[in-house]
Amino acid sequence: MQDPKFRFGRDDVIYRHDGGESIPADEPVVFLRGKDQVTVLAILKYIEVMEQFPDSKLAREHAESMSERLRVISLWQVRNPDRVGMGCHSCADPSCREKLDLN
Repeated sequence: MQDPKFRFGRDDVIYRHDGGESIPADEPVVFLRGKDQVTVLAILKYIEVMEQFPDSKLAREHAESMSERLRVISLWQVRNPDRVGMGCHSCADPSCREKLDLN
């Protein structure tokens, strides 16, 4: 389930779901995948930073959006533990993947 804020065009352009401006082709973008073991930690930290700006409507909206993504990704990880970790979990070569000890 991809982020509902965006849609991905056939032309490899990322569009806002509401038909707004596309992300400029020269703007760097990063994806945090559900399978990535530390995605949840990264999202939690992002939310923590946004919450430091309680008077900002946009910061609150970003925190709310990321909280929704956190819920979806956390649930997916619980339901798919064999697909969660670092690296490529579908590759035949086991050296391409690992699980980090986060405890």
